[in-house]
Amino acid sequence: NLHQTICNSNKYFTMLSFLYSKCRHSKLQTKLYVGLFVITSFWAILVLANAFNAKPSTSDLESRQALRQLAAQLNLTFSVISNTKRNHTARITLRNPLSGVWLGAGIRWRLYFSLMRPVHQVIDGPFRLTHQNGYLHQLEPVGDLATGGLAPGGEYSIRYVGKANMLGRFDAFPNWYAVLVNKSGLEVAAEVLAVTASEALDFVNPLTRPEQYKTGPDDVNEPWTPFKRAEIQAGYLGGERPGPQLVRLVPKPALAEPLGGEQRPPSTDCLLAGLNVASSSSGGDSSGCKPAGSSEAAGLLREAAAEAAAAAAGGPCTAGEMNLPRWTASLQLCDNSSSKFGKLLTNLTPGQASEAYELLLDPKSGQAVLSAATPVGLFWAAQSLVSLLQPGGRLAVRRLFDYPRSQYRGLMLDVARNFLSVEEVVRLIDAMSAWKLNRLHLHLSDDEGLRLPLTAAFPAASRRCHPLSGEASDQPVCAQPPQLGSHPTQWGAPPGCGSYSAQDYAAILRHSASRFVRVVPELDTPAHSLAAILAMKAQGVDLTDPEDPGGQPSPQAFTNNSVNPCLPAGAQYILDLMRGVSKLHAAAGLPMLEYHFGGDEAPNGTWTNSPACRRMLSIPPDQPVDADAVSRVNLRRLLAEAADAGVDALLGWSDGFAGADLRPFNLSSLTAGIRRPRKVVAVPWHLKPSPRDLAVAGYSLVMAPATRLYLDHRQEPDPEERGLYWAANFTDLYTVFSYDAKTDAAAAGPDADILGISGALWTETARQPVQAFSLLAPRVLALSERAWHHADWEGAAPTDGGQAAKARSRDYAEFVSSVGHRELGRLASFGIKFRLAPPGARRLGGDSGGFLLTHELPGVRLFYSLESGATRRWVESDRLVEWPSGVRRVHLMAAFSLPGHKAGYYAQSRIVHIDR
Repeated sequence: NLHQTICNSNKYFTMLSFLYSKCRHSKLQTKLYVGLFVITSFWAILVLANAFNAKPSTSDLESRQALRQLAAQLNLTFSVISNTKRNHTARITLRNPLSGVWLGAGIRWRLYFSLMRPVHQVIDGPFRLTHQNGYLHQLEPVGDLATGGLAPGGEYSIRYVGKANMLGRFDAFPNWYAVLVNKSGLEVAAEVLAVTASEALDFVNPLTRPEQYKTGPDDVNEPWTPFKRAEIQAGYLGGERPGPQLVRLVPKPALAEPLGGEQRPPSTDCLLAGLNVASSSSGGDSSGCKPAGSSEAAGLLREAAAEAAAAAAGGPCTAGEMNLPRWTASLQLCDNSSSKFGKLLTNLTPGQASEAYELLLDPKSGQAVLSAATPVGLFWAAQSLVSLLQPGGRLAVRRLFDYPRSQYRGLMLDVARNFLSVEEVVRLIDAMSAWKLNRLHLHLSDDEGLRLPLTAAFPAASRRCHPLSGEASDQPVCAQPPQLGSHPTQWGAPPGCGSYSAQDYAAILRHSASRFVRVVPELDTPAHSLAAILAMKAQGVDLTDPEDPGGQPSPQAFTNNSVNPCLPAGAQYILDLMRGVSKLHAAAGLPMLEYHFGGDEAPNGTWTNSPACRRMLSIPPDQPVDADAVSRVNLRRLLAEAADAGVDALLGWSDGFAGADLRPFNLSSLTAGIRRPRKVVAVPWHLKPSPRDLAVAGYSLVMAPATRLYLDHRQEPDPEERGLYWAANFTDLYTVFSYDAKTDAAAAGPDADILGISGALWTETARQPVQAFSLLAPRVLALSERAWHHADWEGAAPTDGGQAAKARSRDYAEFVSSVGHRELGRLASFGIKFRLAPPGARRLGGDSGGFLLTHELPGVRLFYSLESGATRRWVESDRLVEWPSGVRRVHLMAAFSLPGHKAGYYAQSRIVHIDR
């Protein structure tokens, strides 16, 4: 248009110039002169405008400003309407709170956001709502709303039916964002809606009605009232009353001998701060033993003593209490055959003997003697001593003899969904070691990200962001869009973005080795690989067969997320992951002894129509591919490569060793004619394949039942609790503690090679470290209890007359007392922000309406408030709370304060209430 206008003005200019030259009439000549001046000026202005056309036009700047205004002002709410057994119905409502302003007018915009469950069918509303991939969805206005914007004060809703259930507020994610679409259809700018930016998810309406948080009339799960919570927790205790425990450690030792009745247990308040570590043995029977004053265990004790002294600076331990007898710890490594300690190991398995220890304590002389056959056993003895000397208790034990029930005591940490820094992983390693867990299974890749510099897929596969055109063309390449509520334009920020450099990973490996925790890296293949698939495709390398339409969506609603091992590039990628991480271990000076290849949840139909697989297996073009045959080929390659890399044990999720019918492949047949690692370990996590079937097929086992040991599940059946609920509606502290590993082992058969157990923390709903740690702790303490200690109530027959249940209740009462009085403080010393359950309440006082506050953990502080609002005043109470007349609602809260810091809370529960 500009060009045409200039051309037309030139024509008029030429015509007027000709007339001016021929005309002799002065008045007419003047008019022609003015016309020439006007056209010349207009022409000059148009030329200048054309010269500046390369810069952002005013309309473009206005469009971006309109997008920012939309993101800043739009009021959005998400509401679950109802649930059934198979699906849910929800509503998204957009409201313009402004008067006189049409939000989004004059621009084309759309919203992107993540939900735990995909949209299936739109019911009504002036929007187009589509599921993109995985958790990501797109919403775009249509019709008059698309052209005119949101009217002042206008409210617009869309209802839809989604697959599966949404039973909690944390099934929605933060950071819904608006994207500006230019006239060419390109997305050029993105802004997060301010109302959705908070981790509190205030835009998600509470689920308060049964049709919202239940799946139907036969769903018995209800959010616990304080009265119900107290009733359930009392049932766990079976009439036992937790009291301050002087002897009990977590995990429980095999043998603990208390002090004699004539000795008064000394206070532990200043013992750790004044602990001295001897360089040579003193006390006890040291024949057949040698001093271990420079061991890792000695280093741990010196470090713990220094930290305790620093924490006590200026307090009673540095004033009058330090004149108490200073304790001295002597450490010794003893020969199995010639020492007195060695004779204690006679009935233990070699694995148990290698981690066994003895701890002798003499309060009169202030001597602690730690004995073990190996450095790792000595280290566990040191951890027990540090736990016993925690301030706030009394030392009432004179001897411990202890050893683990199993060699594999694991915790899986998912850093692929949401990234955790090196510092946070190190913090977790320290905590795991304190409670004698010895395997950190790092889940380093998934559909949402790859966190190590392995193969050409990195670093694009380590980032999630929204691809933008135009001014944002300098953004780094991101393999995945902002799944799970990641920020669209913070290209290097966790939790969506992040990775460990080779140096970072080496630091994790070395620190874990110093704490006797082995890192088991998992690079999940062939499924759960979409981030790498997309990153490699951007480089022109296909890890999936371009001619294969793909199978069904994965359980997480991703499509085409499985690497195709029939392609040379696909097979190479799977092996390169193992080779790459093995090199990182070697560079750190710590060979990779265990490797986990994933193998889980390959979607139905994967590879069945792949021409590449037909060629590899010599199948006619009109015949479907046997996906099991492809899996066997892939497994044989992995097993042979693992053996060549010096891997001692190859691990995989149980379905990774099974066919489409979930029957496990026979290991002997699978490995015929090839080298294989010493152990091939299946990790049963769901119903099929069963542990028994896997054991019969020849696999060793690490038990990780999702119904008991998945710590990503919510801890109460309440919509306000963070976490998943697909395996069990909730998994509380008692659920983990009461896991009967012996019964599970018996079900696997008498010949099953069960190496141990593992908990798991998947991080879909844990976007921040504090969220991850609150899911882990204190349940991780119950995990350590079951991994280390064989309880006498495990494996009981149903006809035992309830004796096992009584023993379990008594054991649980001791456990929660130790957690409340001692272990929470130690968790805090590692910087672990643990979860506190809300208080319970027991009705007392007859018609007065009074009640007594309770809690699952003795020793925590309990508060109530008769006021509402953010400024409510909290009153601490451990006695009867009277309910004043006229007060309709009482709010309750539990809190934990560090010793000497009662004015503040280190951790607090969510606030609950009781209505009259």
